[in-house]
Amino acid sequence: MTAIIIASSIIVVMGTIDDIKPLSSIIRLLGQLLAAGIVMSVGLKVSFLPHTWWGDALSVLLTFIWILGIVNATKFRGRGRWPGGRFYGHCEYFLFLISLHLDQFSILLISSILIGASLGFLVFNLSRPRLFRGRGQYFFGL
Repeated sequence: MTAIIIASSIIVVMGTIDDIKPLSSIIRLLGQLLAAGIVMSVGLKVSFLPHTWWGDALSVLLTFIWILGIVNATKFRGRGRWPGGRFYGHCEYFLFLISLHLDQFSILLISSILIGASLGFLVFNLSRPRLFRGRGQYFFGL
């Protein structure tokens, strides 16, 4: 959990700085790679591949692609009519159900908090968008 919290904090801090003074895409990418590296440094990676040299290498590559893809997909998804309620709420709800099924209570707690945050945005954006997430929405991707 510590690695996920540290990596998420890096993403949120970078997003906040980017909201204040736009960062170049290279700096954002380096920060996201650092965050993905921190998550993977504790052994969290895609694990459905065989434990061979090529399976381990592909596992690392897929994990980087997954983390960077999800983090950046939330950026583009947040520009819609309801930019912070429906989409993230559904994603976190399914993460909640999966973590409940797998008895992962720390992930269950984080997903519950994120469901509450998404519902808060949905309440303010139900009729017309009044609240928008900044780059902090990257946190929902990690």
